[in-house]
Amino acid sequence: MNIPPFSSGDLIMGDREGVGLCTLWTPKDRYLQQKPYVHVIGNLYSYFGIGMLIRNVLATPSIHTIVITGKDNPEPTRHNASRLIHHNFDYKDMYIKSDDVNEFYNRTLICDAQSISLRNQSELTDYIILMSNMRHGHNPDPIIIPMPKVSREVYPTNRSGHLIRANSIKDAHYSLLKEIRLFGQYTSPDSEGHYRQELWQLTVCLDSHCTTNDIPLFSKDEVDRYGDHLWVGDEPGDLTYRYGHTMRFKYGDQIQCAIDAFKKKPETFRTIISLWEPLQSMLRDDEPCLITIHPRIRGEQLDMFAYIRTNEMFRAWPLNAAGLRYFQCRFAEELGIVVGELTITSGSAHVYDTDWPAIDDHLKTVHEPTIVFDSKGDWRFTTSGDKLIAEQYYDERLIQRIFAVTQGELEKKIRPFISSVSHALYIGRQIEKLGYE
Repeated sequence: MNIPPFSSGDLIMGDREGVGLCTLWTPKDRYLQQKPYVHVIGNLYSYFGIGMLIRNVLATPSIHTIVITGKDNPEPTRHNASRLIHHNFDYKDMYIKSDDVNEFYNRTLICDAQSISLRNQSELTDYIILMSNMRHGHNPDPIIIPMPKVSREVYPTNRSGHLIRANSIKDAHYSLLKEIRLFGQYTSPDSEGHYRQELWQLTVCLDSHCTTNDIPLFSKDEVDRYGDHLWVGDEPGDLTYRYGHTMRFKYGDQIQCAIDAFKKKPETFRTIISLWEPLQSMLRDDEPCLITIHPRIRGEQLDMFAYIRTNEMFRAWPLNAAGLRYFQCRFAEELGIVVGELTITSGSAHVYDTDWPAIDDHLKTVHEPTIVFDSKGDWRFTTSGDKLIAEQYYDERLIQRIFAVTQGELEKKIRPFISSVSHALYIGRQIEKLGYE
């Protein structure tokens, strides 16, 4: 049996040449009893995954039929089964030539078996056997379509503890992707054979004005539906990760309990919502990536912190962040208070090798973020005789005045009051204009 060469660790090999079984978002290991009748079993999670499927079929001519079953993406606008069946996608998004896509459809029979329930495995077996017998003849030559080459140059940085502040999810997404592509460490292949580029413990802080509008890769309707599922806990039952359901039902209604705790004692620290079951979660597969949500009332505002143990930052993070912001807004609405900052720490903040070309293209086409003002305030510099004077302002109010004789002395005194790199560079230019050594 020939093993398809792309992302082979994501696939389950069968015992019979001919049929590739595509299970969409339904876990592929639920179809193990089909192994005697198929060449390979695999999922189709993303739009880009269509390109990987095409590459594998063209590289493995003994696969002549694709049977599609299982449940598709819960978001109707992202039903990739329909895109694959009806050739409804842009081949350029897959980094594949038009001729190769046409060759795929010429040599491959695409069969829609989504109507066959997971419970009716015997009916699916009969269907697979029927479809596999419809294709006969000599296998064509394999066609190998390599992934585009991308730069793997990286620069030194901290091993952990990376911080990005942003006014919007769109700006944060650009900044974190650029940070990962410039400084992320390349990992060894994971259990599925994928390489990742990773930053460890990446924290993104979104200010209180951040909204769920203009989210990269997702429409407003998609964001609102995801956020509502997260808040209500009514995600479809066959999803691997059901964050809202876990918070509302698995261990009791933690969300309502936290709301009640705040109403009883607004300054409480105990409103920690946990999705991780001690010990047991380490022993099971497919446990939640979102581990902790900690809302906290501070100064009559609801700040919120979330920890995501492992996070795909290109295609998943924007929806994760928007969903958490939606969640935070609903939480504040229940309490009748103002929304504050949202802080999200991703333990493993990574992007997969299959997405590196798309990320580089994305960074070229998206505008760089707007300036994020220093949360510690602004500075004005003047001189008086032989003195250098630095005045610190916050909300246009003078809060302190610092005196020094030399530039070095002034820089040392104001250093604790600067938190932004771009602000520090600007201040350096302003101090230089004072003309003192």
